[in-house]
Amino acid sequence: MSENNEIVLRKFRDVKTGEEFDLKTAFIERVIPVPTPVSVPLYVNGELIPEEELRKLDLEIVGYTQEQLDTVYYAELYAGNPDLIPRVRQYRDYLDDLSLPYDATTDQIDAALQAREDLDAAGRLELAARIRTAFQDIVVNLEACGCMTANYEAWLQMPKLVKYLPAEPQPDTAEPEPDTAEPQPEDD
Repeated sequence: MSENNEIVLRKFRDVKTGEEFDLKTAFIERVIPVPTPVSVPLYVNGELIPEEELRKLDLEIVGYTQEQLDTVYYAELYAGNPDLIPRVRQYRDYLDDLSLPYDATTDQIDAALQAREDLDAAGRLELAARIRTAFQDIVVNLEACGCMTANYEAWLQMPKLVKYLPAEPQPDTAEPEPDTAEPQPEDD
């Protein structure tokens, strides 16, 4: 290479101003826009700002049905308290057996028990105790979730507790694999 074409000095050059400075320069001053979090009001004089203003803020308004809210709420409730699932199923089965709605009152349950002609008095008492125990187990689970009025909430929410029960696991219906082992000779 020719010595006249070889680069012997390197410098920084400011593209905007043309100013040059040494490569050993540790830093320069620049005005750089720094993102700063600010509180942007979404309401002005008690009124929601227009939708075009919301879009500029990358916001949109979404709506949820009660069904959507319940689906999420009960899924989280069951996920956070898996012992609740078999207890609600057991209580549901008792009410189904008595042909009662899931928000049945104790009076309705007692009347249905008294109408059971297939049970003697001791059998009705035993079934009543099982139903009360199943209900109380649900109350205990709701208390564990922090529900302050669990006894009332258990009764009030029972139709939805049943409606949003996770699906019961289905037994494996796969065909058993044929025995492919070699037959062993029998000992005489």
